[in-house]
Amino acid sequence: MIGEMRTNPIRRHMFNYKSLLKLLIYITLASSIFESSSASGNTTDNIIINEVDSDTPGTDMLEFVELYDGGIGNTDLTALVVVFYNGTTDTSYAALDLDGFATDGNGYFLIGQSGVSPDPDIIFSGTQNGADAVALYIGDDDDFPNGTQVTTENLIDAIVYDTNDDDDSGLLVLLNDGQPQVNEDGGGAKDDHSNSRCPNGTGGVRNTDHYVQKDPTPASDNICDSVLVVEIDVKPGIDPNLINCHNVKGVIPVAILSSEQFDATSVDHTTVSFEGACEAHVSSKTGELRRHEEDVDENGYIDLVFHFLMGDSDLDCGSTVGKIVGETFSGETFEGSDMVQMVQ
Repeated sequence: MIGEMRTNPIRRHMFNYKSLLKLLIYITLASSIFESSSASGNTTDNIIINEVDSDTPGTDMLEFVELYDGGIGNTDLTALVVVFYNGTTDTSYAALDLDGFATDGNGYFLIGQSGVSPDPDIIFSGTQNGADAVALYIGDDDDFPNGTQVTTENLIDAIVYDTNDDDDSGLLVLLNDGQPQVNEDGGGAKDDHSNSRCPNGTGGVRNTDHYVQKDPTPASDNICDSVLVVEIDVKPGIDPNLINCHNVKGVIPVAILSSEQFDATSVDHTTVSFEGACEAHVSSKTGELRRHEEDVDENGYIDLVFHFLMGDSDLDCGSTVGKIVGETFSGETFEGSDMVQMVQ
């Protein structure tokens, strides 16, 4: 008993020194990445989780997790560890140390099952199907023995995903406030789709609102050309975006925002829906949906503003994100999302 009292503090200090060394190594590497990215005009200075395929056809042999460095390439991953969490217990079931590994020349690093092509940099047994999570930390696999509780200490990035499962509040702490749990069956083809950041590499660390369900693209750019991601603002000029989930007649204004890169007035307003709801304002003379153009964010570009009824939408008291979809006059499909805060 006395020996244990003397040994445990020493082991604790050894762990702290080891973790500190890891942190110092990562800071050095991150500084190097930032300098390289600045020189090339690429501002992505963090490794992110870029794509996750957790459910594949038949007996799962094609599951993978893809990391991405923003296209810098050959980025040293030493000091990082990927941790897998089981939503049943909200504890870890696997941890893969990345010491000695690096991204490829295009910036990708692949963790996958033996059937994945190209060959993964690390072969592993596979992911849980959800609600579960994958997280990227500064640390060692020794820091995350199986059964480790969810933690945000030294956390870099994470995705919480499911296949038509309820939200897991215990895992959602891994994400930034208001960010959604991602449904791999969001496109209606969970076996054939992966969760992919679109546009490729975007969204930022611990953010999941840029994940969409697309054909898997391990160790290559995500397929995003078919859907344009636009910026929207729920309840323009108001923050947070409070919505009464019981007021079925409540009107929710949503603006599709214009910028130098995108002209919201190119949107065909008759094709637009927000969480299943269509524009609520109709012309009394023609019966057609009204069109409302206004520069709501005062950036010099005309935005397109919609008004949706809460009762017409699929939002409920547990919703955290509102998603809009539609087409431009030229037939290009688009989608956009913004955080919402439901009140009762």
